[in-house]
Amino acid sequence: MQDSRINRDANAAKSRNWRERNDRVQRFLSSLDNQSTINHRRRAGAGRINDINPRTSFSGRASANTNLRSTGSRSSSSNNESSSSVRNRRIGTTGFSSNKQTNAKRLTTADFLRMQVDGDHNGSISLEEILLYVIDRKSKNQQIPQAMYSVHRKFADVVESLELIDNDESLDIEDGEAARAIISRRANQLGNSLDMEVVDFVLNYLNDNIDGIDAAAQTIDTNPDGAVSNIEVLTALLAERRGELDTSDPNIDAVLRTNDSYDQLVALVASMSGDFDGVVSDEQAFDIILALRASNPGDTLLQQALFLGTNDNLAEIEASVAVFDSLADGQISNEEFITVIKEMRAGNLSEEDHQIAMNILRAREPYASILNLIEAIDTEVDGSISDDEVIDFTLASLRGEFDLDTSLVETIINSNNK
Repeated sequence: MQDSRINRDANAAKSRNWRERNDRVQRFLSSLDNQSTINHRRRAGAGRINDINPRTSFSGRASANTNLRSTGSRSSSSNNESSSSVRNRRIGTTGFSSNKQTNAKRLTTADFLRMQVDGDHNGSISLEEILLYVIDRKSKNQQIPQAMYSVHRKFADVVESLELIDNDESLDIEDGEAARAIISRRANQLGNSLDMEVVDFVLNYLNDNIDGIDAAAQTIDTNPDGAVSNIEVLTALLAERRGELDTSDPNIDAVLRTNDSYDQLVALVASMSGDFDGVVSDEQAFDIILALRASNPGDTLLQQALFLGTNDNLAEIEASVAVFDSLADGQISNEEFITVIKEMRAGNLSEEDHQIAMNILRAREPYASILNLIEAIDTEVDGSISDDEVIDFTLASLRGEFDLDTSLVETIINSNNK
């Protein structure tokens, strides 16, 4: 905050200096106008004296006329000497010669416009001088004359950059405004027609934290699409829960708050179970995706579903859930599971493509028991249970070779098409 105040004070001082220099320019131009008026009046008065050399100055002619009346004559050399002496005295007193007056008359409108912006009067206009001029005009609620846009090829870019970034029209760029501009620029959405060199200049000139905000944006805005999404905010908040990120850092906070739902997302994370750190495992992803296919998945799973993007195997798991839950009701029935296993054993479905789901279901009941029974009955491993296989399995069961769940056996046998 102190650095920001120092920067604003420096900008204010530069603006005052610019106004003082502009006042000096106006006084200089006024003095040229006054001197031109004086000379014009002198020439007009001298024109009424016909017997004086028209090249002689007014004072010289007056002096020559007096001498003629008193002596009756004077040599031409004396007249020239008197005229030269008076002219030299006038130049020494006023500081203006006839050449300087001529040059002043040649001052063009373009020169005058440039002088208003060229604060240090070095003949070159910088981006800083343009920005200070624009800020000065806007601080006085004055329109920028259209003619001023011609003094420098980047004048319009400076004006547009300031207006685009300074949303609250405070003539200062706050951290939040800088963060929004940086995020938009990362997606090439910040005034495509603007010169990015000018945008960078305006950002850095009116905000001291640009480098830090830019680094925070690169950390949080992992998908540079012009906005910090809910997922990116939640990921950052849960990274803080794991001790990997400090969201109280001013630069990180500025980036996160570009999301209009930031406060609600903070409350959402606070309501989550303390053991959920935002990293979704394969098994959690499987359960979340399956539950989302139900009509009422529950608030906890809905919250965790926001973080599915953190799982690298999401696509495979989603495909597997769709295969096993053929009815899309959020549950995998015994019949659905048996059908999938038989398709795999028949070679119609690749178990390798659904290995993650198989590992998850193999560790759960009743799927583990169903899988063991199918492997015991389908001895030919063709996905079809023949009568002979049923007879052999029944005899083995009578010998006590299997610990049977009668209902599961019936389900498996009834799934046989024969």
